[in-house]
Amino acid sequence: MLVVGDLNPDLVLGGDVVPRFGQAEQLLDTAALVVGGSAGITAHGFARLGRPVALVAAIGADSLGATMTSALAAAGVDTSTLVVRPDQPTGLTVVLSTGADRAILTLTGTISTLTAADVRAAAERLKRPEQVEQVEQVDGREQVDGREQTEPAGLRHVHICSLFLQSALAAGLAELLPELRAAGVTTSLDTNDDPARAWAGVEPLLAHVDLLLPNRREALALARAAGAAGVTGEAGEAGEAGEAGDDLDLIAACRVLASRGPLVVVKDGERGARAVGEDGELASVPAVPTVPVDATGAGDSFNAAFLDAWLRSLPLPECLRRGVVAGSRSVRAVGGTAAQPTLDLLVDDRRAS
Repeated sequence: MLVVGDLNPDLVLGGDVVPRFGQAEQLLDTAALVVGGSAGITAHGFARLGRPVALVAAIGADSLGATMTSALAAAGVDTSTLVVRPDQPTGLTVVLSTGADRAILTLTGTISTLTAADVRAAAERLKRPEQVEQVEQVDGREQVDGREQTEPAGLRHVHICSLFLQSALAAGLAELLPELRAAGVTTSLDTNDDPARAWAGVEPLLAHVDLLLPNRREALALARAAGAAGVTGEAGEAGEAGEAGDDLDLIAACRVLASRGPLVVVKDGERGARAVGEDGELASVPAVPTVPVDATGAGDSFNAAFLDAWLRSLPLPECLRRGVVAGSRSVRAVGGTAAQPTLDLLVDDRRAS
């Protein structure tokens, strides 16, 4: 597994976080500097689930970059594919968290410098023979370093995060994605939010992506950018349509996106999650009731658990359930990684739900 995208510290602030200008000093309840960036949190989530994972992201030659590298390596993420830019600072995000919602302020720094060439180099490195030379057959089963390998060794899947923060990467994906598919590597994309609110450049990529993993608002906006008629671009613009109307609108939007190629998997907050193909909804699961401490990274934790299950060829409803459980667990602590589940916890929670 190779995760591609943004890595930066998240400075998560809780308490009286709605800014009041005029030099008013406000007192906080909590503050934590944690692993952040959609790609960083997702890679950490894969490692917690026991899946071998590498991360390709751009960081600076500074203390923040070193802190992120150490934290991910300690969690079991392969950080040898990180790219260091000595002339630019590591990105930084300040999260103003109210528990269920948050505002996000980001200095992109090195985040925007990642290129398709960086990803190509990381993918080639992970496919080299020396990376899998310790695989052997024991009683008809593959083993790596004496441990049973239940899936084929080598690079199987590439997950791309935060497209709109990475213009250099976005410019090269139209060429890179078909290369990965030709090599037998599956791909997934979570664009995350577009600060410019343009939502441009995604539609041409969808034919080369196996899975698209937006949230509700992103799905609606991406569909509208793709030319879907009668679909609102942002959540909350549907006026008096009501919840049922909103759901119909969402499914219509997802069908438009799915018609371009990928399976569309929508993270829908308190409504759970659903998977939609070109012909309509394929599966949906309800949310897991929880009291959120901090919603940072919930979608990234969902992505890690869903994709881990999908790569295990589990049924689609089970993939969704595992994603929802992982997302609900992740909001129980400050930051995106502290409460991410192990595979054992994930399976136990699933059985109890």
